[in-house]
Amino acid sequence: MFSIVIPLYNKIGFISRALDSVVSQTYKDYEIIVVNDGSTDGSEKIVENNFGEKVRIINQKNQGVSTARNTGIAHAKFPYIAFLDADDIWHPDYLNYANKAIKAHNYPGILGADFIRFKSFEELELPNYPDVDVVPVRNYSISEFFNKTINHTLIFTSCIVMKKEFFETNAGFDAPLKFGEDLDVWFRAILLYGKLVYLQKKLVYYSREDLSAATKKDYLLEQTLIPKILSDDFFPLSKIENPKDVKAFKTYRSKWICLGMPPIYRLKENEASINQIIPQIGAKFFIYKWLYLFPFKFTHKTFKSKYPHKMWVKYLKFCYRCF
Repeated sequence: MFSIVIPLYNKIGFISRALDSVVSQTYKDYEIIVVNDGSTDGSEKIVENNFGEKVRIINQKNQGVSTARNTGIAHAKFPYIAFLDADDIWHPDYLNYANKAIKAHNYPGILGADFIRFKSFEELELPNYPDVDVVPVRNYSISEFFNKTINHTLIFTSCIVMKKEFFETNAGFDAPLKFGEDLDVWFRAILLYGKLVYLQKKLVYYSREDLSAATKKDYLLEQTLIPKILSDDFFPLSKIENPKDVKAFKTYRSKWICLGMPPIYRLKENEASINQIIPQIGAKFFIYKWLYLFPFKFTHKTFKSKYPHKMWVKYLKFCYRCF
């Protein structure tokens, strides 16, 4: 049923517990594919020594997480791909619930699940779900998903299950992207399939321990999803029948870009690119983008400090909730 794809790059302190959470699943119809993306800390040896034939390891030179995921997908033999990052973990009943929801909801193209963020694995307590036959599921339409997720993050990589056929007929993970490469795929899949089937149980546990995480780095604008999601060929919106869904996606897109711009301003190399992007955020979103209308030198200096960045994000989230 499930091909589990785990990209691995220098996660020696985390990979064993991630794999432990997989081999402990109560549902057993799966394969585990670990794509070692040129690790230099011996992570792949931990996998080989501790998990042996339970895991298929594919070794490749370091090419980034997107290429690693694409490699795993290409080698998958099951109809559904379940993604797991090497520092996250699953509840033992995650795949069991996913399997039941998929069968009960006409084999959807993309499925997500609720999750918990944690900073200390030792303090993490997994919920006890005694009745695995009760699968609380919500079907989010395109508009419902994008209207909600701007204020409440619904999904991230390790709580996503997708049909493999998506990657056979659509572009997979975009290797040049260093930030938002996962959202690129999830958004295109939700727009294509018209909904997200969502497990309303906290079945996935998102680690905030790794200080080298991508969310803590600065990138060139061209390395982020921002220019791509604004492009006309990101997804043919003409295929979406409900104008309400198109409006919700476009509104979310503008709000998401406004939230994501502060780290982009920290690099002086982004000045020219930013000057091209900001005018593409509609005039009706002035309340969300007014700070970006100041000269680059001012805004660059403002966001070099963490406190103004933090306060701006709080301001935006307040606006998103109230307007």
